[in-house]
Amino acid sequence: MSKDLLVALSQRVIAVSVACSIPTPPAAFAPVNCQASVVAPEFGSCSGWSVTPGPLDFGTVAIGHSSTRSIHIAAPANCIYSGARMDVILSGPDVTFTDGTYVQHVGLDLAVNWTFDVRFTPTVDGEESFDLVTYRACGPPGTPAFPCQRTLGRGVGSRVGASLLMRWPAAWRPGARK
Repeated sequence: MSKDLLVALSQRVIAVSVACSIPTPPAAFAPVNCQASVVAPEFGSCSGWSVTPGPLDFGTVAIGHSSTRSIHIAAPANCIYSGARMDVILSGPDVTFTDGTYVQHVGLDLAVNWTFDVRFTPTVDGEESFDLVTYRACGPPGTPAFPCQRTLGRGVGSRVGASLLMRWPAAWRPGARK
């Protein structure tokens, strides 16, 4: 007898593949193993575009706290179509722009010289990575955007607080229970 299970993976580190196992109780169940492949978005090179700094490193941040880093994007206004745009997309857990979104848009009617902030707010203990990709849409209305520049980033969530405090014996007080 076999059963199909739907397994959702929430990947925290960008990698080519992920292996996992799901323990089951020893009775009538067999261990479950799975293998998942992660396809990173392909990107090209748009002449004159730059994303700095790259890679973006947040270092170690306490779980539930935030760290913010600035990133700068420059792009020429070299599209002959009105309404050309650049989309900037973050892919990864616990990373957003400071307004809480994962996507930013800017018009390419003028050259872009844009600095904005990316926030890392870890929810788990350990390393996480993310991807920031810029897309360019230049063409008649409805033209899809294509990837231009990419930069990777990383951060480490760390548990701090009561779990790391050493508990000292209570001080002796007169009349206290023995």
